[in-house]
Amino acid sequence: MSVICCVYHPEYLVFGADSRLTDIHDGHVITDQAEKIFPLSEDCVAVYCNRNRILDKSVHQFLHEFEQMNESLDAQKKAQLLQISLKENNEDTVLFLAQREKGTIYLFEISKNGVIWWNKENKAGLIWREPSDVLHRLFNSEPRLLISYMDLSAYDASDLAEFVCGVCINADRFTTSGNKCGGKTDVYLLSLYESRFLKRK
Repeated sequence: MSVICCVYHPEYLVFGADSRLTDIHDGHVITDQAEKIFPLSEDCVAVYCNRNRILDKSVHQFLHEFEQMNESLDAQKKAQLLQISLKENNEDTVLFLAQREKGTIYLFEISKNGVIWWNKENKAGLIWREPSDVLHRLFNSEPRLLISYMDLSAYDASDLAEFVCGVCINADRFTTSGNKCGGKTDVYLLSLYESRFLKRK
């Protein structure tokens, strides 16, 4: 399992991801050094969780081969093609795809069930995928944390992404929920002006 998150803003996206990979059958820890954030070019990044293979290829190999074949396509078309591939092969996973195009950054969440265009309305916010409900209780249940996402700088967003992943990792560590999240947190920035890891294990 994994915890992945994205702080989205009209001028940037900041992704966070843990580094734990567990066996989908019995839950034992395979590694705490897994890569889940995959820069595919200076303008495109994918963030992947749940498994270490897609269509019997490593996630890295699958995504880079996909980008090489489709690098000229816009983000929405890439998202649609990835969703078709996941659906046709019954891949039970979640993938974020982000791409910078002509002064705009697009963010899509892709699964076999469909595609969600998260930042379509030029707003700011936080999304996450986690194996428990600790973040839902923190951000969506009353009383909840109220954050002015539109006022966050990219570096504040980086700290928030690291915090979100840390909450899940430590909740998993200190409770009986198991060992689904863990390892170091990687943080990646895709803005209108740059793309790079802000923190990497």
